[in-house]
Amino acid sequence: MHKSNLREKCELCQKPIYIHDIILCCNLDQKSYHAKCLKIDTDTALELQNLEDWFCPVCIEKILPIYIVDQPPSDPEFCRSCNKSISSRRHQVSRCIYCTNSFHDLCLRSQPYLCCEHCYEHQNLGNKNAASLNSLFSTVLFNPYNEVQENEKNRYFDDEIDEYNTTIETANRTLSLCKYYDIDNLPHQFIGTSFYFNNIDGFRSNFDEFKNQLIKAQEKFDFYCFNETNLNAGTRHDFEIDKYNSEFLHSITGKAKGLGLAIYYRNNLDFLVDKSLTYRNNFFECLGGKLKTDVGLVNIIVVYRYSSNNQIKESIDELSALLEKVADQPSVILGDFNLDTLKYDDSNIQQYVDTFMCSGFSPLINKPTNFISKSATSIDQIWCNITSDNICSGVLNISTSSHMPIFAAIPTTAESMFDRNEQNSTSIIVQNVNSKTIEKFGNALMNINSSYANQLTINPSICRDECIDQFDSYYKSVKEEYPAVMATLR
Repeated sequence: MHKSNLREKCELCQKPIYIHDIILCCNLDQKSYHAKCLKIDTDTALELQNLEDWFCPVCIEKILPIYIVDQPPSDPEFCRSCNKSISSRRHQVSRCIYCTNSFHDLCLRSQPYLCCEHCYEHQNLGNKNAASLNSLFSTVLFNPYNEVQENEKNRYFDDEIDEYNTTIETANRTLSLCKYYDIDNLPHQFIGTSFYFNNIDGFRSNFDEFKNQLIKAQEKFDFYCFNETNLNAGTRHDFEIDKYNSEFLHSITGKAKGLGLAIYYRNNLDFLVDKSLTYRNNFFECLGGKLKTDVGLVNIIVVYRYSSNNQIKESIDELSALLEKVADQPSVILGDFNLDTLKYDDSNIQQYVDTFMCSGFSPLINKPTNFISKSATSIDQIWCNITSDNICSGVLNISTSSHMPIFAAIPTTAESMFDRNEQNSTSIIVQNVNSKTIEKFGNALMNINSSYANQLTINPSICRDECIDQFDSYYKSVKEEYPAVMATLR
């Protein structure tokens, strides 16, 4: 079996085989390997050379696939891209998001979408249509509700938590329906108010391409929202959309912070910019206003958290202050937050998500939206505190910039509030459980019966479990005697 006199190459490291090397040659495919590349010591390798038959790991997997299933190796033996040895102790290891095989991190990142070359070709992903993207990223999802449902189901008061569980299930169902769409295959007839958001990476570079894509769309959105417009105040421009009004937060010349925001809205909509929702600080910039709808005023806010900012916890605290301003009204927040929700196990990402969800907001985007340097991240998001089965959301498969546009249709009109299957019932819920609505709830109790109000302690520092236990003690009786009061929590 010894073939050191042949200048072959090792199948793993692809380096030449010299006379002094200890090698093993597979009797099945006749390929040679350095013993050290197989992590086989010299004495063992010499014994194996004397055997009548020896098979390499690749051939063993083909002959005895059950061996791989029953006894998975603790470390991948070789990268399926470069065929060099790989070890989680010595290398940074990544897996193809489609076939889950192991690769050197750098080898996999040289492939599109962190997908190996074989899967890219086999699944016809080069076309990059919406169907192929939905197939590719079918398991690459952001879903915070899996943990919520596991931990919180039946956490509160048996039958009384039905509405809470229903809200979670509805939000989970809405998020799970998010998918990629081709621009010429959008959902027909958006229900309610529709929103489009994109980090356009410069109006001068990409606005014309956006308008070209807009022509192809079968459905037009009520709102088109952008960040990184790079549009300075006082600059004459023709970045307009026919039959749409526009509002801008202009960029700051020469500044990495303050790259500009824009909102376009149909000229028949009653939308007015709110100065309290339009500002910039050291962490992010936002442009917001109020839209008059059948459910009342709805806050529409576009946010860009600066990518250059590394003070994540501080920026999340500032986001929390913004949420406190709007959580007592129906609100839609769209933006590039530069926080990848696909990395939900990261403590900073968890804090970012929890900040929104604890203010009553649900995420509507669960797939990668930003493709750059062969990597895929989900940093663009739409948050909404309206929960309904009539919400539709997704990612548009167009390449205006490195960010794919995202969209959502929110039920804000009278006809959009009804469940498609139950025309006589209303399915819209606004989740506004926050400090302001808790205060409203307390005031409502005080107006009806002091005995209930005496039990209520408005204490911002109260721990969660203690608050739940206290609330549980009188919730049933209040609901039975004064059902109208419970509407203040909606």
